[in-house]
Amino acid sequence: DGKPDTLQELAAAIASLGGPAYDAGYDRDGADDRGIVSGFLYRTDRVELLPAAPEDPVLGASPTVDYRGAALGYNTDVQNPKALNADLPDDVDLSTGSDGTNVFTRPAQVGLFRLWRGGIGTSVFIDVYALSNHFSSTPTARVGQRTEQAAYNAALVTALQADDPDRPIIVGGDLNVYPRPDDPFTPGHPLFPSDQLGPLYDIGLVNLYNSLVSRTPSSAYSYVFEGQAQTLDQIFLTPSLVAEFDVLQVAHVNSDWPADPAGAGARGTSDHDPPVARLSLLAT
Repeated sequence: DGKPDTLQELAAAIASLGGPAYDAGYDRDGADDRGIVSGFLYRTDRVELLPAAPEDPVLGASPTVDYRGAALGYNTDVQNPKALNADLPDDVDLSTGSDGTNVFTRPAQVGLFRLWRGGIGTSVFIDVYALSNHFSSTPTARVGQRTEQAAYNAALVTALQADDPDRPIIVGGDLNVYPRPDDPFTPGHPLFPSDQLGPLYDIGLVNLYNSLVSRTPSSAYSYVFEGQAQTLDQIFLTPSLVAEFDVLQVAHVNSDWPADPAGAGARGTSDHDPPVARLSLLAT
């Protein structure tokens, strides 16, 4: 049916446990050569995946994304969710390696959702764009490419807000590098400071990690590498959404556990922990 089977299976499992009904969506063009792809899971009683309008600045037929690399052909598809990508510019520093000749091996996916306060058609709503990502891995490798992945996300946000600077947008995912001011390189290294997520901060996006580390610093990690706790999975908000933000927590069900420990249920089934943000979204 064109939807991601794994997320549909997760939705079925949630429903079997008495949870709400979910639907799933993605753009298959967002997958890498191994089939790894990001997507969206959303509640069907309170959330709508809106039809893609041909004139939408990103989801439409002529995306207005201002980026210095040539857009790939599928960028003109009219759909929601939608994967977008571009050629990796020739001047990108590839001294730490690269993965392919495009900005992304797993393109960013943009979804437009209508969130209803009480239920679809029964109350007020707010329309929110969500950008789902899975950046290239290893903070000290593919540094130039990962920086461009952040820059491309910044270009997507800029395009979406061109006619409405307060348009609410969420940018997140496994970004595979630390938030500011952390840096994988020591002072004096040719790439220090790398500031790989700098393009996201530079357009005014707010990293919810700042709230997490100020409230519960001992919990501010989502990955453990050789005993070192790291924050690689992050959520950014546009300033228009910050007032709606309540809390960010990380569910430590994976990185603290060995793979599939006996008797631990679902713990240890991934190497990353999921960050969970709660927003009020009090639409008017």
